[in-house]
Amino acid sequence: CRFLAPREWIAAGSMQTITRWPMMPVMISTSFFKVLASLLTAISAWLAHPHYSKAIVVGGAAGSVKILYLTEPFNADHLKGRRAGFEWHLGYAQLHTDVPLQVGEVTVPAGKHKLNARLNEKGSWDFVLGKLRRPRSEAAQGPVLSATDFKAAQEEHLSMVAMHRGFATRSMRDPGPKTGVEFSLRISFGDLHRELAVKEVFPVEAPEPRKKK
Repeated sequence: CRFLAPREWIAAGSMQTITRWPMMPVMISTSFFKVLASLLTAISAWLAHPHYSKAIVVGGAAGSVKILYLTEPFNADHLKGRRAGFEWHLGYAQLHTDVPLQVGEVTVPAGKHKLNARLNEKGSWDFVLGKLRRPRSEAAQGPVLSATDFKAAQEEHLSMVAMHRGFATRSMRDPGPKTGVEFSLRISFGDLHRELAVKEVFPVEAPEPRKKK
C-alpha cells in the first residue's frame, strides 16, 4: 500500500499554498454486492413474514391461564414428506397456568409447560405437553392432548384464539363460581385447524402444609 502525496502549488497573486488531493477511483468487490443483496433479501422476507410474540390470557374462577407463542409463516413445502411422529415446536408455544386444567382425559398440573404439535398416523396433528426447561429441539415427551377439527379459511401465519365459555355460578343471588371456567383454544396454521377443549379444575385443592422437621 502506498500513500499518495497531495499536489501543492501557489495560487496566482498570493503566497497561500493550496493543497489538492488527487481523485482516486473507488474499487468495490463483487462480494460486497452479494452480501448487500443477501441482506436486502433477508430484510424483505422478514418484513413480509415478521415473527411477533403473542400472548393469550384467560381469566379463570381461581386463577389465570396464559398461552405464549411466536407467529410463524406457513409454507406447505416444509411439510412435504413428513412422516407420522414428526414434532414441531408450534411457534415455541408455552402454556402457563395458575390452576390445574382438564383437556379430555388429561389433567394438566399448574405450572409452566411447553406445547408442541405432532403429526399423527391420519395425517393430522396432535398436541403434546412437555417440560419447559428441555431444549427447544427436543420432543415434548408428555401426554397427548385430544383435539378436534374445525372449519376455517387457510391461515397464512400461525394463529391461536381462545373462545371463552365462562363458568357456572352458585345461584342468581350468589355470582361466585360453582365450576371452573371452560374455553376452547383454536389453533390455525395453513390448512391446520385444531381445537382443544379446556376446563379449569375447580375447586382447587389447597396444597398440603409442609411438615416441620
